[in-house]
Amino acid sequence: MRIGIDAREAFTGRGISKYISGLLGEYRKQGAGNIFYLFTNNYHPPESCESFKWNERFTTYRTIWEQFHIPLEIINNSLDVFHCPANMGVPVSAAAPVITTIHDIIPLVLPDIYKNLIPFNQYEKLLSNAVRHSEAVITGSEFSKNDIMKWTGLSGDKIHVIFDGIDPVFLEPRDPRLTEALKIRHSIEGPYILYSGGIDPRKNIPFMLDAFRIIEEKHGKGLKFVITGGRKELGDLIGENTVHSLSETGKYIFTGHVTDAELAHLCSGALALFYPTLYEGFGLPLLEAFASGTPAAAGKVSSLPEIGRDAVHYIDIEDPEKSAEMLCELLENTGLREKLVKRGKQLSELYTWDKTAAQTLRIYEDVKAR
Repeated sequence: MRIGIDAREAFTGRGISKYISGLLGEYRKQGAGNIFYLFTNNYHPPESCESFKWNERFTTYRTIWEQFHIPLEIINNSLDVFHCPANMGVPVSAAAPVITTIHDIIPLVLPDIYKNLIPFNQYEKLLSNAVRHSEAVITGSEFSKNDIMKWTGLSGDKIHVIFDGIDPVFLEPRDPRLTEALKIRHSIEGPYILYSGGIDPRKNIPFMLDAFRIIEEKHGKGLKFVITGGRKELGDLIGENTVHSLSETGKYIFTGHVTDAELAHLCSGALALFYPTLYEGFGLPLLEAFASGTPAAAGKVSSLPEIGRDAVHYIDIEDPEKSAEMLCELLENTGLREKLVKRGKQLSELYTWDKTAAQTLRIYEDVKAR
């Protein structure tokens, strides 16, 4: 097959980029007999992806790139299928069938949070356009599938649930010396809990800061709270003065962006992952914690019970007092921790990129054969 992929988000470091790079890594191994054409309008491909055919056309005009350049290149390269892996960007007049991955529909579910980023009506129109012009839709959970069906009216037989995978770096043994060096670089001393998963309004970061303060005030654990993610985004969300004042206490460590390799070390060194997010279409940070042998605390909301199953310590994500108590239970109960770590390790074996890629390639083949 001649397969085209919209690769604009492949190396941004955001959640969707993990999905695209995870697929590409496996396509290099499983893609024998197929030719992959990767399209971008905003960067040069890294050396690790030289085995793919790249089409670079740099422009700031997103719509022109999606609706004019891509359809033309689909014809010029005689593509059999075209994959839009980042929710949107579907060409409406493509000469090849389009497969779209819709990870979630968060701006529709939480419109008040995202109204300044993208208006409800605009996102609804973009989503409707994506599903109407896609031969098949892929999503990461049954929960997201049901959301997509509810909001778009799309038939369930056109939506395929394929779980994301875990980056192999989280499954590899850690060198304790590298873990220690990373902790020294970020001034992490003593036990700590970890938050990872990006800086975003729905991640409930002010709530988790309140819950951690209560743990410190009432329980005196001597803990640190390590929060990964962009410092600028964090400052925009909670205020630069708040970030500075919390950092000055020495109890809150804001690492900024970290690589997956660095995050794997931070995960394995943490007492727990604290993940009180309000809404997720999948929940990759849970799996990264599972693979790292770290127990995770999260709310029983959206896709998380489906992905985390019985390997998560489910907590209250509306009342910081209750959340603090429940998190302390996880920190103190050795039997509970051991049970969750064991179950998490078992679950992490189910979520692999080789399975994700193989199932996605089958969707390409099925769509091409229609």
